[in-house]
Amino acid sequence: MTVVLIGTLSVVLQASPSTARPAVSRYERCNRFSQQLDKAIKSKKPSHRTEEAKALLTKAKRLCATKREAQGMRAIADGMKLLNAKLVDP
Repeated sequence: MTVVLIGTLSVVLQASPSTARPAVSRYERCNRFSQQLDKAIKSKKPSHRTEEAKALLTKAKRLCATKREAQGMRAIADGMKLLNAKLVDP
């Protein structure tokens, strides 16, 4: 009986339109994250870390353009770590 109630509750929760988010492709996500890293680089004063972050951004853009979005997003995350900034998931 409990299993049936849980199953029914999950169906109701999945059907509610307020929790539905439009699907964002990995490519779009990669582009949004690279824009965030670019803004973070521009907001910091020039240093060795910003140069490394710029190199990672260039690498990430290349990876995202060649359909290797997961690797590109990892490079972006590494660049954000260098700058002590956090990614905001769209």
